[in-house]
Amino acid sequence: MTDMEKKLMFRSEIESVETTEIREFLMEAIEKAPDSFFEDEELVSKAKKAFRVVQHLLDEEKTKGGVRDIILAGTLLCDTLYNEMPEPFKALHPCAPRIYFADLKHEVHQAIWDGIFQIIESHEHDVNTSPLLEAKAGTPGYFVFLAYSFMKPDFVNVTIGE
Repeated sequence: MTDMEKKLMFRSEIESVETTEIREFLMEAIEKAPDSFFEDEELVSKAKKAFRVVQHLLDEEKTKGGVRDIILAGTLLCDTLYNEMPEPFKALHPCAPRIYFADLKHEVHQAIWDGIFQIIESHEHDVNTSPLLEAKAGTPGYFVFLAYSFMKPDFVNVTIGE
């Protein structure tokens, strides 16, 4: 899959990130993400739906600026390496992106980097590999964990509209 095809797949999500620095980082991360993520329609759908849930909740709370965009970028990148992990190590997938995307670290301020990857690392909350990675109630990571947990049950249906 080409970099352009990857960006087009998440065009509306990328365009909704308003902070230039974060949007450019997100585009580079999407380009770098492995094809195994994009080839998994269920995983892509889950990421898009979680993104929409988080975006809606942030909009309802009138959250704007860099904080909003850090949360959205982290939400979109949460499962990018899920299919890269061998079966017995799938639970480690939240820890892999910080290392995988390390060459992009210089593209954003350290606080932005830390915020995005804290969200990614804590999005599985209590099924995480370490209690230290569990999202604490009231944090952006917990917010994203809740959105992803909405995507798991079969009885929840999220429609993506432009």
